[in-house]
Amino acid sequence: MKALRYLTLILAAGLLLSPALSAQSQELNCFVSDPDTEGMTNIRSAPKGTIVHQLEAAGFYQLTAIVQPGGWWRIKDGIVYDEGGCEEKVPGREAWIHRSVLAVATDYEDGQVRKLYAEPRRDAKRVMAIHEIRALLRPLELSADGKWVKVTYDPSEFEGRPCEKVTGWIEKSQVRDDAFEPGDGGPVPLVYVSAPGKERVICREKPVDGAQTFFLEKGKAYEFWVSNPKNGWWQLWNGYVLENDTQKWVDDEAWMPASSLYMVTYDYNEAPTVPVYAKPDAESRKMFDLKTGTIVHPTDLFEWNWVKVYVDGHPEQTGWVESGRLSH
Repeated sequence: MKALRYLTLILAAGLLLSPALSAQSQELNCFVSDPDTEGMTNIRSAPKGTIVHQLEAAGFYQLTAIVQPGGWWRIKDGIVYDEGGCEEKVPGREAWIHRSVLAVATDYEDGQVRKLYAEPRRDAKRVMAIHEIRALLRPLELSADGKWVKVTYDPSEFEGRPCEKVTGWIEKSQVRDDAFEPGDGGPVPLVYVSAPGKERVICREKPVDGAQTFFLEKGKAYEFWVSNPKNGWWQLWNGYVLENDTQKWVDDEAWMPASSLYMVTYDYNEAPTVPVYAKPDAESRKMFDLKTGTIVHPTDLFEWNWVKVYVDGHPEQTGWVESGRLSH
């Protein structure tokens, strides 16, 4: 009889705890990334309800969402955190936000590739391999056990990058609720093309001399995004190149030597020269100016907005240029 009562207590405790565990598994830490960068982000009293609070477009906000069926998600405890980590309590009993203004970012660990799957399991068909240091994703739903997040990945929305939108599942442990952090090395908003010439450029599967995985003809106009420079090699972002504006896949992991890459200096305001600095800081010593239209080779990155370049035939040879002044 005692054993029966003990079993009954265990079952009762399980029934009491299971709703709490289930609710917790459907929580997702997100940050606000409203496509409308000029207007305010609305928080409502209920799905499609009255606006009870608004967030500044220029601010950075984090929150924990209780993921619900449909597009409207409830904000846990009605609390939003600002850039400084301070709590901002939304007025009213409940606070709801639409998932379209929320995002998560891939968690970068020493160049580890993140994968999207067709289903929430590792043995499912792979949809895409993400090589970016910080890839921003739109969350859609959570798996029943709360361990996987279904997301939409649209690089053109966040970075203007040439890639098709994809949808897939990623492990929740591999995403985080903050976007780019200074010093983490990315994302890299740069476009490069293969250097002109007659020889073929070799892509390799690792940033070392090894098996040849793909050839690019130097005479053609190939454009691609690169990141994660290592020992004179750069990684093709997501393994794609553009050949005459046509997207082509190379490999899940493909690397190119820096000597085969170049960029061209330019200026939005049509200034005749572009400054080159001793350090990745506009307040540091200016080493020299380059004429707009000068070919330079990228050799290193700092955060996302500075590129160290090598200039053939120039006495100083190397220096730092703001990425916004380099173009294909």
